[in-house]
Amino acid sequence: RIMHREIPWAIAAKKADAGVIFYHVALHAVRTFPNKFEIVPLGGTLESPQPLPGNQIGTQLAVRVKGAWSAKQLEARERLMQALSSSQFTRILTDHGLRRP
Repeated sequence: RIMHREIPWAIAAKKADAGVIFYHVALHAVRTFPNKFEIVPLGGTLESPQPLPGNQIGTQLAVRVKGAWSAKQLEARERLMQALSSSQFTRILTDHGLRRP
């Protein structure tokens, strides 16, 4: 089986001419190796990529898990949730071609 992370390697090794991968993985490949890769949008533009009909956009969620946690674990859980909710994390997502729901 080929995983999405192996596609840039196959292209760089001249085992493939092109591949369909997640936008954020393509963005990372282009930023890391700008002379080897280019993004060709299958829908929309580079500035505003749009999925083709039939493609879905997934949503990831963070949740607090209930349990018998120590005070230190509860503090760490809250710090993580605060970090994930921060404007700094939103900028990180945006820099990687991802967006909040």
